[in-house]
Amino acid sequence: MNNRWDVRWTHLHLWLSLKNNMTTCHHRRCQLLSDGSLNFSQVQAADAGNYSLEVFDGEGKRLLRRDFLLTVEESAGRSSVSMSVCFLLLLMILMIFITLFILRRRSQRTRTAGPKEENVYMAMHSNHSNDKKKEESDYVPCDPAVSVQTQITRQLSVDVENIYM
Repeated sequence: MNNRWDVRWTHLHLWLSLKNNMTTCHHRRCQLLSDGSLNFSQVQAADAGNYSLEVFDGEGKRLLRRDFLLTVEESAGRSSVSMSVCFLLLLMILMIFITLFILRRRSQRTRTAGPKEENVYMAMHSNHSNDKKKEESDYVPCDPAVSVQTQITRQLSVDVENIYM
């Protein structure tokens, strides 16, 4: 193109001109080349829209006007990758919370349980008469694992009314 001529590209917030040496847009992703063409690098969805090309002679008379519609389709690969990364991050955060919850429950359980005793017995008394005589006690293991495995070999009398534990 002749240097006397001016080539202008306009868009919503864009005004590029060869004559006025305005050849780079404000976001630096598009550039007006010396042959009058508009070159984009890293096109984004915000770049879409109507663009106007105007060519002027040296006296400022418009010789040509053309309108162009630029459409930008977002890459499916880019959005699926970002969605996968977000999903993995959420999954990792969830796993961390579950792990912390389990560890906290275990630490609370060991603090409140105390030492485990294996042979704990409780005295069982029957109180069915008003006599003040000393009664014989039957001892039964309190640990559920031991009481299930240990059979009671001594039969209590049928007239026992209440057993206190």
